[in-house]
Amino acid sequence: MVFFSTQIFDDISGNGSTITLLISLSNVVGAVISIFLTGLSRIKTFSAALLFHAIGIFGVAAGIWLNSGILAAIMVCIFTVAFAIGNGSMLFIYCGEILPSAAMGLGFAS
Repeated sequence: MVFFSTQIFDDISGNGSTITLLISLSNVVGAVISIFLTGLSRIKTFSAALLFHAIGIFGVAAGIWLNSGILAAIMVCIFTVAFAIGNGSMLFIYCGEILPSAAMGLGFAS
């Protein structure tokens, strides 16, 4: 999302560079939040992050459909924070807990 955000938001609202900066800052904020959430259960944190993924991506689609750059930008930031907290920081840990060793070896080797 970071790679094409400048072009996408230039087409929607003309402020692609600013939105790309906000997305990068959202990624840092999500990483910092994930550090403080280490004491919580991983499955609850991962499930909540996936819920906010869905909210964020549907919000981005609604913002693009309504041609609202502000709504799309806010939802991209929510999606990015949720990704940094969920999939970005604990996907491999989660896979290691639910998959057998042989399947994990095959999956990560390819």
